[in-house]
Amino acid sequence: MIMPKLKLDFKADVYNGVTRQVANFTGTLLSIAKTPIENSNKTLWYPSTCTVTDSAGTKQDLSCMIYATSFDKGMEIGQDYLGSVTIEKGQAPLIKLTSGIGNGVRATLDMFDMGDVATVANVAEGNLSDIG
Repeated sequence: MIMPKLKLDFKADVYNGVTRQVANFTGTLLSIAKTPIENSNKTLWYPSTCTVTDSAGTKQDLSCMIYATSFDKGMEIGQDYLGSVTIEKGQAPLIKLTSGIGNGVRATLDMFDMGDVATVANVAEGNLSDIG
């Protein structure tokens, strides 16, 4: 059976002097191994499976990896997480899921240049769960 191709928005990214293509997606965690594996850099990761859904609604269940540092922050089967696909010349695609918990700096309004409309009075009320 031929599976439909996933349509993701790949962008060029340079890492350690190597140009690669990277796309983000929302992935639903389906399964995760009980025991992590150590890679050559001594980093622990878990073999996993996730459902990748593209912007057109096409879904495929694919093998992926989850770094132990991400999993240890709290990930659950059946939940959606940020994922990425990285493609380098001569390599199989690398698919990762991350918890996203505790990563980065929380945004504040003063971080964005919104011109003259950057006042709280001009921002629609609601909460993040209202965003589709």
